[in-house]
Amino acid sequence: MPKETKRLKLPLPLGNENVTRESINGIFEKIDAGVATQADLDTLREAVSKMDIPDASLTQKGKVQLSSKTDGTSETMAATEKAVSDARVAAETNAKQQSEDYTNRKFDSVLENPPNLLMNPTGQLGLNYWRAFGSGSWGVRSSVLGSYFYISGSLTQTTYLESFPIKEADLLESTVNLSVEFNTFGSTGKLYVELLDQAGNTISQLFSETNREWHQKNVSLVLGQVSILYVRLVCTEGTVQGIRGFRKVMLYKGGIEVPFNNFSDMRALNNREANFLSENVYVNAENGNDAGRGTISSPFKTLGRAIKACASWNNNWFIINLAKGTYAASSISNFKSDDPLGTGIGRIRIVGTDSQKSVITGMTNIDSNYNRIVFDNIQFGNADFSAIFASSNSFLEIRNCTFLGASGIVALNIHQTNALIENCSFSNFQTVMNVGSFSRVVSRENTGSANTIGLIATVGGVICRSGTQPSATTATKVEPGGQII
Repeated sequence: MPKETKRLKLPLPLGNENVTRESINGIFEKIDAGVATQADLDTLREAVSKMDIPDASLTQKGKVQLSSKTDGTSETMAATEKAVSDARVAAETNAKQQSEDYTNRKFDSVLENPPNLLMNPTGQLGLNYWRAFGSGSWGVRSSVLGSYFYISGSLTQTTYLESFPIKEADLLESTVNLSVEFNTFGSTGKLYVELLDQAGNTISQLFSETNREWHQKNVSLVLGQVSILYVRLVCTEGTVQGIRGFRKVMLYKGGIEVPFNNFSDMRALNNREANFLSENVYVNAENGNDAGRGTISSPFKTLGRAIKACASWNNNWFIINLAKGTYAASSISNFKSDDPLGTGIGRIRIVGTDSQKSVITGMTNIDSNYNRIVFDNIQFGNADFSAIFASSNSFLEIRNCTFLGASGIVALNIHQTNALIENCSFSNFQTVMNVGSFSRVVSRENTGSANTIGLIATVGGVICRSGTQPSATTATKVEPGGQII
């Protein structure tokens, strides 16, 4: 049997077969019958053109037109590769922007709407805003989980820390929530927290469990005819051992539990400054005299003398007003308080007349304990190592200040300190902020240029950013144990 071609089935002569004219003619006839002519193609093309191919839709197949638009609404167009790429880039950009906006809104709401009525509720500012009564020694400890109040030594009588009076509008008949975390691990003593009214009457109490690590207790209640509240952290008498700690003490309006937040509680201090007295001290580098009285008519000459005059800080705000001039940071011996209870309840605000005219030169060293220090409208410059070095367990605020640096200089070295840095300008520094050693720093709406490194978080340091930040070759650097959010 002769073999055939695959398509037209034409016979292929065998090797021993004689080819005849008839066989060749037969092959040509098959070729002529199987190949389309130009007329055939034209007829086919005309027939196809007359076919009714429907447009494609969501329910049937069909012909479709391509489109590169990314904002259209048609359901009958097909997207090109370019349209898909443009849509992806737009989605990624929009998602990033919405994420940043959402984070900033949440962060700002935490800063600007602090729910806690208590100041210094976990000991980040030492024993500021608390008074100690009874035997035993109260203090503050820091851990990787944050700071807390503790009582040490054997007790011969019940001892307690009492908060400063809480004077809030609309306390009468309002609903409040009291919450606290206790640690009684290894201890035989009892801990509890109580809420008192203006007459010292107990309104409510929360008791710890025995021999247990950190655990939370809370209660919601409706106040009666109350205008002032106090919170007491109480440890009962008797020989006690182990850990006796209180942390995250919260008192807030409303019956719904609110999560504890360090930054909102630091911000809450600003909203309650009206509860404290303030006194003004005046300093004039050009016309002052350290033998003067520190008044507007008899100002001091140096910043150090003004701070020394505020040694008996008690509960007052001291506002140190700096006139135009240059003030040497070396004149400051320390920021320590001489408070008789040893709690260091000190608050100093150093205010310049103009950020370009009131200048502090050299390194300002803040190594005091349990104080609140504010710099406002000051220019810092000519420091050998750092413009401000804080290592004090204090609360530091720096607002509306200008920092002028040089190669190898760090603007702010912050350790064991909580701080708010806001609306400041930093230029020409090796590093703008170096934060570590269990410090919490809020950096908000700051600017500047020509810096090498912007923000560094080292072990135990947390930096919270909100709004603009100083520009730098390297914006952020996180070392092991640090965090920047």
